[in-house]
Amino acid sequence: MTETSPKISSFVLIDSAMLGGTEKFLSMDQDARPGWLIPVYKEDAASVSPLVIDIEAAHHAGQIDLMVALVNAARPQLHVSFIDTTLSHEALAQHLRHFILVRTEMSKELTLRFADCCILPALATFLSAEQWATFAGPIVRWCVHQRDGMLTTLPQADTETVPVPTPFVLADSQIDHLREAAAVDQLIANVQNMRYGHPLTGNPAQQHQWAGEARRMWWDAEHADNAVLFSLVEAIFDTNGELLKHPGLPDILAQRNSAAICRDLRQIATRH
Repeated sequence: MTETSPKISSFVLIDSAMLGGTEKFLSMDQDARPGWLIPVYKEDAASVSPLVIDIEAAHHAGQIDLMVALVNAARPQLHVSFIDTTLSHEALAQHLRHFILVRTEMSKELTLRFADCCILPALATFLSAEQWATFAGPIVRWCVHQRDGMLTTLPQADTETVPVPTPFVLADSQIDHLREAAAVDQLIANVQNMRYGHPLTGNPAQQHQWAGEARRMWWDAEHADNAVLFSLVEAIFDTNGELLKHPGLPDILAQRNSAAICRDLRQIATRH
């Protein structure tokens, strides 16, 4: 007899927290949401949960348009990755539930943003081989979106590697690397919140580049005051990135008086 290979099914993983929740698309009440969608978090947090979507089931239900709306809800689609696996829909969701939390070496619990395409490549890099095999072992292929909108495939786990218990215990260096991977996006979000919804200039790729350069310059100037960093990023956005080319910017950041730096940055942005 010929052995048949296990069926490989395709799923979409949505980070609904990056969309600010799913309420504008569909109800996440247990009795109302479609069967082709399973939240990873518990019911009381379902609206901001990573969502596992069975593509074939959505098609059979005649609701592929609703699935596509979720996939296209933001650009670039950093909230969307694609998973091919031999696991069933429910088994994949249950597998991912093992990684909702990680622990520090001091036993502090942290939430792992494993559905965020900004974080997933860092996980593949900075988790140990054993941790990555435990996390990604059942997945045949995992494709994530990049900031330019293109897809890239995460490295496949070594299935011969012995898995480790969950929740993972992450070393301080691993946590630092993962926080660094999210730092620029968090900075952009903080500045956006400070502007009360006033849109930022530039496309998402430019915004990330500008904010990353601002953070590097702030760090190189040995500042610790976040007010300086926020003022610098705001001024860069307000000048559509042109402030980064200003010849006087290094001298402004070299000042040790935070209030003077923020004032000078505002003046340049206003003149621009």
